[in-house]
Amino acid sequence: MKLELVNPHARIFINVLGENGDVEEWLIEGPGRLALARRGWTEDMFVGREAITAIGNPSSEGRSAIWLEKIIMPDGTEIIDPLIADQLAIEKERRERARRASQ
Repeated sequence: MKLELVNPHARIFINVLGENGDVEEWLIEGPGRLALARRGWTEDMFVGREAITAIGNPSSEGRSAIWLEKIIMPDGTEIIDPLIADQLAIEKERRERARRASQ
């Protein structure tokens, strides 16, 4: 597994074991270096051969690639795309304001 914190899109290269036992390299693309670094991402955060679960939108070009939504680490920790995390925080605040207004 290799993380490249670059602009305009960060890239994570992972090896995926297919149903037939073959290993295929997949690309996970996400927001750029600055957006991720502000949220604590570092070049060495995926060092090693730990298994992760990557969730994202598949490439429309038929490549073995996805756009990052979230990564689930072996210990269950979820690393969410900062753009999605921001949207979730905004939605949570909106719902809280609506709840308070309805009381």
